[in-house]
Amino acid sequence: MRELSRQAGTGPNYVQQMIKDRKEPGADRLARLLDVLGTEHALFILTGVQASPEDLELLALLNTIPDHVKTQIRPLLTAMQASESEAKQGASDSATN
Repeated sequence: MRELSRQAGTGPNYVQQMIKDRKEPGADRLARLLDVLGTEHALFILTGVQASPEDLELLALLNTIPDHVKTQIRPLLTAMQASESEAKQGASDSATN
């Protein structure tokens, strides 16, 4: 925690005190802490989603795509997700029978 605090440019005990006292950091300090932690850990802290390197690569790619294209892609991804969920459920049902 001391090293994270140091790398973020805060006091040496900042992260420890923040956790112990359940304090929320200001936007500037939060940004510095997340920057030190890196994209994968920052995403988890902000969203609760644990991302693989492939997930991060896809997010970076999506970030370059115009909004109107994202709107077109979303239904396709949703359908693919539903299809995958149905396939897993079917496999699970078969295994229990």
